[in-house]
Amino acid sequence: MEVSDPVKEPQSEQRKEEIRKLARRIEDFGPRAEGEKRCTFAHIQSLYPDGKWAECISLNDLAEYLLEQPPHILENLTPYLIDVEKEALRRFEDLSYRHVSNSIWGGLTFTDGGKARLANIAGWLVGLALASPETRKLAGKLALDLTKQLDNLASYGGTTEFPRDSGDGTITVPRYKVILGDDGTLHGFNVLWFLATPNKRRLDVAEEIRKARQEAAPVETLAGAESDEASYRLWNECILEADKQLGLRKELGVWRYYRPSWDPEGTGQMSSDLVHYGMSHNGGLLYRGPGGGEVFSVTLDRGAGKDRFWSVHT
Repeated sequence: MEVSDPVKEPQSEQRKEEIRKLARRIEDFGPRAEGEKRCTFAHIQSLYPDGKWAECISLNDLAEYLLEQPPHILENLTPYLIDVEKEALRRFEDLSYRHVSNSIWGGLTFTDGGKARLANIAGWLVGLALASPETRKLAGKLALDLTKQLDNLASYGGTTEFPRDSGDGTITVPRYKVILGDDGTLHGFNVLWFLATPNKRRLDVAEEIRKARQEAAPVETLAGAESDEASYRLWNECILEADKQLGLRKELGVWRYYRPSWDPEGTGQMSSDLVHYGMSHNGGLLYRGPGGGEVFSVTLDRGAGKDRFWSVHT
């Protein structure tokens, strides 16, 4: 009796998007032939001619097959198929040949100590990579794990939306800004999270402070220009006090420029909004890998273990 192949159910749009995303990731970061800038399915076939992969006929087919594997299998397969370890290590190799600046890791801010710590780690990884093929493999795993941790911190909390000061639509900005410094431990960072704070919140706090101070010592009793100068000075003091109370960091502020709805042709000046960032909470990015010794912290991450060398704590 001949059994026909089961008919595949139509894929949902969400599933199709997952397949497309993984296929793009393979194309961008997968193994490539010498001289080629992007990975091709033909090159993957030449590297993996046997097994299930040989039955695939395109990058999308390959991505679909990988997504059907259990999570732990997928996690083990993708570093071999998609050379993310090599790509991660390359970032640190590049870092060792130039000055460390805050543009080195988009979305993160490093203190001077944090830059020094990052440069120290880059030099260590490059040294491991040059020592032997075995230590280069370890360097790739270390680089990939730290890259994942830094990328997660860079996008921590996603985005948030506020009404514009003008009331003309909304503004979208990162929910958090993260600052990394040197915590004095081997390959470890201290971490500070700052929460997005709209300018209106800052002004409201300053106004509350101003009202309280005016009740205690009204400036309206002064005359003429002296009264204006005193009011101006008082308001500046209240703004500074509001910044202090909210824990705002000036260097983290984000400007967003836009064309007002009444000026679609762009005939006038651009409008703008400023979103500040205030202290939210603190923690650390701690190293737990080879040579790290004892780390006195608790982790609730079930994924911690093999190939997990750094962990984030709050």
